[in-house]
Amino acid sequence: MIAEAPIESREQVHAPDATAANVSVPVVTRSAGSGIRCNFRATRAPRVEPRISESPLDATPANEYGGHLMNRIRWSTLAGVALVCTLTSCGGDSADRTAAEDDVEATAADQLSTPAATTTPPAAITTVPPTTTAPATTTTAPPTTEPATTTTVPVPPGTYGDHVTQVIAIRPTTSSDEGAVGPLFLATGHDSVWVAIHRASAVSRVDPDTGEVISTIAIDPTPGSTAETEIVNTGAATGTGSVLATDDAVWVADVGGFIWRIDPATEHIVARIEHPGLRAEAGLLEAHGSIWALAEDGAAVRIDPSTNQAVADLTLSHPGCCNGPQLAATPDAVWVGSDGGAIRVDPTANAETALVDIEPYGLGASPLGTNDGLVWGVRPFKIWAIDPTTNEVVRTIDKPADTGALYSDSAVLDDGVLWVLAAPEGDELGADRWFQLVRFDLATGATEHFDLVNAEFDFIVGLAVADGAVWATDFARGNLLRVEAG
Repeated sequence: MIAEAPIESREQVHAPDATAANVSVPVVTRSAGSGIRCNFRATRAPRVEPRISESPLDATPANEYGGHLMNRIRWSTLAGVALVCTLTSCGGDSADRTAAEDDVEATAADQLSTPAATTTPPAAITTVPPTTTAPATTTTAPPTTEPATTTTVPVPPGTYGDHVTQVIAIRPTTSSDEGAVGPLFLATGHDSVWVAIHRASAVSRVDPDTGEVISTIAIDPTPGSTAETEIVNTGAATGTGSVLATDDAVWVADVGGFIWRIDPATEHIVARIEHPGLRAEAGLLEAHGSIWALAEDGAAVRIDPSTNQAVADLTLSHPGCCNGPQLAATPDAVWVGSDGGAIRVDPTANAETALVDIEPYGLGASPLGTNDGLVWGVRPFKIWAIDPTTNEVVRTIDKPADTGALYSDSAVLDDGVLWVLAAPEGDELGADRWFQLVRFDLATGATEHFDLVNAEFDFIVGLAVADGAVWATDFARGNLLRVEAG
């Protein structure tokens, strides 16, 4: 669920018999940014029949979200001294996929749940000089919308934990031989949950009270177009990424290098902003009168919502490090995730003013949001907070001892609580293991965690909070989950 550096190349071997009692799946990955080479070997349990869902996503690779997206870096401690990074690849072009990865099934499992919480001391900071800006382009066209075909299904026994109270099937109108489309990133607003559809340039709107999929809005991915289209599977490494709901709009980032704007009152597409190299998975932010996004070249992109045009590209000192949300704002700054730490940007000068090192491992940080004046983010072993008055890390809270690594790309901060997905204990997949949803109380530092989904296969998830519930996506089965977590 988390990539601490962009992936330049990947070699994978996924050919063992999936019915064997234990299957070792080696993945070799090179980090372009640091030259680090990381290896991961997951031992998978036997496949179990029958399938529990007839969603078209049963045959979809469960650990794929295009290009260098969705790579997870996991950390473990060897002999209590040395840290070793182990990476499970969740990205790659369709040519990198194999038959073993395309076989996605789900099995029952026992549940684990115990609370724990500790804290660790803050780390040091460094500063860097400001940089310059450059403009980008935009186009607009008439609005459109398209309804979706969907059903609401009961919670499949043994697949989701007890706190999952509703499972909503998000199913497209079409699919292709390259694999079905499915739900990924989430946003909440306008009395709705907005669900980005991976492998299609579309977003679904869900009523959080009834679970009804109200509509699905799809845009023609042709450059410059805002024409209506039915949901079309555009293949691996394509489709919508991050979604943002503001007071008068819903903004959708597309892997094709553009952001489109929806009027939630009419469900019409009202604008499209082209920006080649857009990092669609890295989050969108409304702050300081602008919409902010990130680009592959390490730039922060600033969009004027009054003109629907990109007005500045801020070149930063370090490239982005991770997938999922990497943007936060304080009254006088925008905070950006990078492979060197959390970057502070002055929105008045459109310039970088500081780089805050989260910890001494040099593998980056992902700012997530603010609470009580502090900027919070997630690392594999802990969550952290920066005091923007000093640019120093002033608080950390360790993950529970009996969960695996935390995933910064599956996290959300709401009303003093930070929710984040955690790998199974030991970071190992298996039919007897569970991905956990961890709740951090930022005021007290207390944590609790509970089973979310069975860990027989790798899990891609987006998180959002609405109406007192946590919402999560299960891309592999094509489902949106309502989680009643208290």
